[in-house]
Amino acid sequence: MWLRTRKPLDERLREAEKTRSFAEEAVQGLHAAVESVQSCVLQHSECLTEINASLKGGDAADAAASIVEANLLAEHQFLELKGDLDAHAVQVRGGSGASGVLQLTSLALDRQKHAYERVLSSLEALAVEMSNELDGCGQKLRHVSAGLESRTTNSSTEVRHAIGEILDAVDELGQSADDAEVRLEQSAQKVCMQAVLSHADLLTSLPNRRALEEQLATITASNGKRPTPCSLLLMDLDNFGDVNKKYGYTGGDTVLRQAAMLLKRASRGQDTASRFGGDCLAMTLSGSTLSQAMPMAERVRELVSTAKFSEGGRRLQLTASVGVVQLQQGERPNQAIVRATMAVKEADQAGGNAAYYNDGQQCFPISLAHRKRDEEARANDAPEYPTAASLGVDSTEPAAAQDDLPHEGEPSLCGRSIFVANVKRRLAEWSRGGPIVSVLLMRVDQVDELARRRPPETLNFLRRVLGRLLEAATRDMDQRCDYDQGVYAVLLPGADEETALAIALRLQSQVANCKLRLDSELWDLSASIGVADARSGASVVDVLMAAAAGMERAARNGGDATYAYTELPADESTGW
Repeated sequence: MWLRTRKPLDERLREAEKTRSFAEEAVQGLHAAVESVQSCVLQHSECLTEINASLKGGDAADAAASIVEANLLAEHQFLELKGDLDAHAVQVRGGSGASGVLQLTSLALDRQKHAYERVLSSLEALAVEMSNELDGCGQKLRHVSAGLESRTTNSSTEVRHAIGEILDAVDELGQSADDAEVRLEQSAQKVCMQAVLSHADLLTSLPNRRALEEQLATITASNGKRPTPCSLLLMDLDNFGDVNKKYGYTGGDTVLRQAAMLLKRASRGQDTASRFGGDCLAMTLSGSTLSQAMPMAERVRELVSTAKFSEGGRRLQLTASVGVVQLQQGERPNQAIVRATMAVKEADQAGGNAAYYNDGQQCFPISLAHRKRDEEARANDAPEYPTAASLGVDSTEPAAAQDDLPHEGEPSLCGRSIFVANVKRRLAEWSRGGPIVSVLLMRVDQVDELARRRPPETLNFLRRVLGRLLEAATRDMDQRCDYDQGVYAVLLPGADEETALAIALRLQSQVANCKLRLDSELWDLSASIGVADARSGASVVDVLMAAAAGMERAARNGGDATYAYTELPADESTGW
């Protein structure tokens, strides 16, 4: 796994962009200068052709004077162009200070430094050559003009001979300008190719880490109240060093190319697979929230574990450790990469062939199999699953009255009427420019089965257990509510939908990691959760129904899931 300590990404991107832009500007500047040379050559040639035509019926002396006058104009233009070309040469050489190539390339990324230096060096040589050509042509024009002026009278033959000399010199300059145009086109292609190569990994033909970081920087810099969600997936091949040892680096490269192709095929149209470094591959999941990206992470893990890799006719079986995160608003790209790396590390430490996600605070396993493995590992440190005693709940107490205020010793769960009133108040504050607010609704997937198979006091016991879990998963400022039988609500002041979704995923994981021991039975718990923020509707009913629609969608999909309102189809409704 590669995670190098480097300069801040913004600084490195600015340096690379500055160098590339300078090379492009140098090509464009020289191209404009060469076009001016070609224009002057054409203009002077046309002028001389007209003078030559006038000799048939005119005075040779007038023609000679016209030639001298035209040469003076051309020399003046050539002198100006020569100054422009000399300035370009000095600028490319680095003599103009901060804009020079030497200072720029000392800041550029190492991979591009030498390539751009070669391009800029050739541009400097081209500018010097064209300047010398202009100087040489100007000297010939002065020589011809001096010859015409030195004679008292000039015959038509002498004037035509002078015109021929000038046309030869100008044609030679024009040919040099045409050659320079070809060389400039080649330099432009090299700059363009270098820009492409600087974003490509030559081994796998995928975009490289720089391209990935630039894409993440663009996404995180996007403005707007509701930026498009995006998730980042990292995949590290397990024990890849053993492949290199057994089959050599050439064999390892072959396998890595196959893994890259596998990841590319798994990606959707809006996703981008890339090589992060070493044996680690990445995928940006555009438009995907964390809950939408987690199935992709599990799918990638499964694809690798079931794929048949080959090297030299031999079959290889590989697995991968996968980590996934959602880019959070205001988060720097490197911070998202670090969180994804932490998730990969957790998957690797769990034995590999696992997928983990990071919610911004902790890493959790995605697949049920690895979640159970984690629970078994925790059991080595904690002798019991969470029970009434471990959560501070006495299951032998009689059921508490279901009124609007929590009783002493019980979890802090208010009743529905107080909760709805507070949601309404918070929404009114938000409409007046106050902080945004979100609502979370959670239903325990096993509540109907518990109500059917267990005595009535079991639901009160469940209420106390879930109340403690809600307190552990949410913030002190949040308000928790016993909303309905097996349904719990949380008011999240100051949290937009993305923040609420991260809290909901943490709560979902904690519920799934909790088991209830009821007499001799051990019950697995899971929850269906929906979240919505104030922007999902104008009234308290709209916001609550939006969260309920997400909760129902999670339940219809088998439970143990979380949906945000913005993830639902436009025609999604709820009968809850």
